[in-house]
Amino acid sequence: MLNRKLSLRLTLFILVAPFTQDPASQQRVESRSADANGQAITLPILLGRLGKNCDCVFTIEEAWTDGEASNEMEATFLREPVSLDSPNQVMNQLTKIVPNFTYEMDNLDSRIIHIKDKRLAQVKGYVLDQEMGPFEFQGPLEAR
Repeated sequence: MLNRKLSLRLTLFILVAPFTQDPASQQRVESRSADANGQAITLPILLGRLGKNCDCVFTIEEAWTDGEASNEMEATFLREPVSLDSPNQVMNQLTKIVPNFTYEMDNLDSRIIHIKDKRLAQVKGYVLDQEMGPFEFQGPLEAR
């Protein structure tokens, strides 16, 4: 168990191609995320590009302690990898760069990649690690 209390924020990124944003809007976001050389980008921008190239989506479960930024993973500036062809290769690089970064491929759909703060593995009974179901439903699926 951790000595300090962790706060949790679950950010669900549905980053797939094509983007729902208009290209000009996306370009403005990317230009604000670049450093003076135009080479550093934030994690959400990188994941968006990777999702577009590889037809994958991401979830992010991030934790923080008092005094830490509440979005440290997302705010980390990164050098874009040379190749965005392999999600596994990019994720392996990110585990070395982004603080507390771990990931796993979804068991049912390999296009879903779960990014998780590694400190959450120390939380006993962590709700998002628990499975629910199976659920059974009978009747019509209609709104009332």
